[in-house]
Amino acid sequence: MNRHKIRYEVLNSRKQDESGRYWEVDVQANPEELQTFAESGYLVRESLFQGDALQRLRDALDRLEENEWKNRDMAIAGKRGWGFIPRHLMDKDEVFLES
Repeated sequence: MNRHKIRYEVLNSRKQDESGRYWEVDVQANPEELQTFAESGYLVRESLFQGDALQRLRDALDRLEENEWKNRDMAIAGKRGWGFIPRHLMDKDEVFLES
């Protein structure tokens, strides 16, 4: 995995003294991947999770989907949409914090 640093200016005029105006961040993606991320809004990481870790994540996502389906808002459920979109995963199952 490619690693490098990106330096950028923080446009937060209220708290400049708290964290500084310029930040340097370690990035684990190459410039082409970052450009794709900027354009598409997501970054694909092939084979990032494998074996038992991958199975635990799949099982946790299955549990989450089942639970959210049972507790869905029926007023919203009848409307056209994108289907099941999992959000705030780390708050809903510890497995997402472990991986």
